[in-house]
Amino acid sequence: MRIIVLALPIIFSAACQQGHASKTHHKQASEATCTGGGDGSCCSGIGAAELADKKIPADAVSFKVKVTGMHCSSCEKKVKAALLKLEDVYTAEMNSDTGIVTIQAKSKVEDKAIAAIKKLGYGAESA
Repeated sequence: MRIIVLALPIIFSAACQQGHASKTHHKQASEATCTGGGDGSCCSGIGAAELADKKIPADAVSFKVKVTGMHCSSCEKKVKAALLKLEDVYTAEMNSDTGIVTIQAKSKVEDKAIAAIKKLGYGAESA
């Protein structure tokens, strides 16, 4: 029975560890392990409403930001949700292979976008 009890956290942890070798993207020490729950960890649930792109007007500007530290689709969803919360951002399209996010916005709010990404604990710079 002890083996099963000890193995269960390893099994649950391993299911959420795809690419999570580096925990530097976790902002708080309490998030140093990926729990997979809705507790604010990288694998917490993000609702569809938080990821819905806004209507893009013809005069929208586009720019790219390189994001480091994203290791799974939940990380990408967290970044996208944070970007879409910015008032002037219409869309944020992630490329998981390159770590580049293409942002369409009312104006070039690159500094605000980079700050929002860094606030989550990820690295971010102009691409």
